Amino acid sequence: MEMINKINKDSLYILIPLAVISALFNWKIFPISILIGGAIGILNLKGIHWAITMMTNSTADIMSAKGKIIIFSIFRLLGVFIILSMLLYLKIINILATFIGFTVVFIIMMKEGFKEVKKL
Repeated sequence: MEMINKINKDSLYILIPLAVISALFNWKIFPISILIGGAIGILNLKGIHWAITMMTNSTADIMSAKGKIIIFSIFRLLGVFIILSMLLYLKIINILATFIGFTVVFIIMMKEGFKEVKKL
């Protein structure tokens, strides 16, 4: 959980200034798109953490826990797709800026993961 909190904090330290800078280019769509992309990345990480915690704490059969994680992952990705599709259809977000926000969170996750591996 400590690593997830660090990822969340580091992501916000980069996403907020990035959104402010992007306001210089397109003051309506870019900043909110970057923040939405970052929020989706953070929520996706929390969903993965929740699913893995459920699996490792489960006293049930490991195969049924894996099945639940797969179903949960499919619904999580479907939810992200539906939300992004609606926001794009309503022209509330810019897909490039949303991708930038999501990528920032992903890069920070990778950086923290490499740090954890080096500790082992």
